[in-house]
Amino acid sequence: MTDPAFLTSPLLRITRADGMEKEIRVQDGHLFVCQGCCCGRTDKGFPPLPLDDFKQQWKARGIRRRFHLTITGCLGPCPLANVVLLVFGGRALWLHSINSPEDVSSIYDYVECMLRASAYQDPPPALAGRVFQRYLSPVLRSQAMDSVEPLQWDSVELRAGRLRRIKRAEARLVDSEDGMLQVAKCYCRTHDVVTQAEAEMQMRPAFVFPLDALHVLESLIGQELVGRAYFDSPGRRVKFLLDLKEQAGFRMEEGVHQLESPWFDESVLNE
Repeated sequence: MTDPAFLTSPLLRITRADGMEKEIRVQDGHLFVCQGCCCGRTDKGFPPLPLDDFKQQWKARGIRRRFHLTITGCLGPCPLANVVLLVFGGRALWLHSINSPEDVSSIYDYVECMLRASAYQDPPPALAGRVFQRYLSPVLRSQAMDSVEPLQWDSVELRAGRLRRIKRAEARLVDSEDGMLQVAKCYCRTHDVVTQAEAEMQMRPAFVFPLDALHVLESLIGQELVGRAYFDSPGRRVKFLLDLKEQAGFRMEEGVHQLESPWFDESVLNE
């Protein structure tokens, strides 16, 4: 028998862009089940997806007025198939390896507990081991930057230089299966004379930004900018980076021999 608490949810009237007023139901949560390029694709070596169980239990439990179900295309974290995204009370929870009818039952049991409490709750033990972090938080961003191996250099000197070229490109983040990323590769050059080896090094992109920073970077091409030249113990130039912290977010922590950026450097990209 359906719990009476599952039968009601508030209605809200919204005026569309064309001026027509429509009524929608405001719900507690939403479950997105991936049925994309990998989830459920046994022909690619992934486990079968218990899709019918998701649909049947959603209807049988009578939670449709307060909790919605959507079968989607690819959600992204393909190596973790089968994945689902559960949103409740505005909070997102990602689950991997949802491969059996028992897993589906655990998800809906969890949802029913939250519906009865009208509040988000931590996942039960049956699901806790399937939770993974998908979205970048300030804490995770800091941890990710701490895990990046710093450049090996011993001294830094200020140099005048220019951002001489920007190249549009496609790249994939290392260890990611989320498709190609549109980026802007930035090529920099100091004004001082360098050796042939150093000149060849400066032919490589100094750093890489998401493509949406392109308009900011284009305005800096050819301008006189101050950068940092990094040298190792034998005095060889390791890398030259223009100081773009005011324009595009690049920064260096004072007193710490590590470069940091909210964007990407080429070490995290696969061509």
